[in-house]
Parts: sequence; C-alpha cells; structure tokens
Amino acid sequence: RLASGIDAIQGVDRIMPTEANAVFVELSTQIQQELRSRGWHFYTFIGEEGVRFMCSWKSTEAQIDAFLKDLREIVDCDSTAKR
Repeated sequence: RLASGIDAIQGVDRIMPTEANAVFVELSTQIQQELRSRGWHFYTFIGEEGVRFMCSWKSTEAQIDAFLKDLREIVDCDSTAKR
C-alpha cells in the first residue's frame, strides 16, 4: 500500500525495489523537514536525500493513507513553489 501510494505521487522516486516492509525514496531535505514537522518519523538512509519509510504489523491502512496524503500535499506545494 505504501509503495503503490508513493508510486502515484509525481516527483517522488523509489531508489530501491520494495521487497518487504521498507520503501526507499529520494526526497529533498525541505520535504523531509516538512514531513517531520507534521510528526512523521523516518530515517535518512542514503546520503542527505535518501530516506527509508517503514511499516510494522501495527501500521494501519488509515495511518498509511494519512502519511500519503501529507506527502502528496507537501510534494505538490514544493513543486508549485519551484514554478
């Protein structure tokens, strides 16, 4: 669900295949900062812009959907600001 949702967001690219419960993507530090300011926790994994999003057995569909909504809003706002 997380990987599919991320794939649907233009401007967010996975940097590794998803094989389990981790999704690796490339995000600007500005987008990362905005996600963290909204309360999301994740690790910077590869360089400054590679991040790892993880789900656990306790992650609910509602939580994943809320994260994807926030990510989409932030990316859309970020891409609008660059125009």
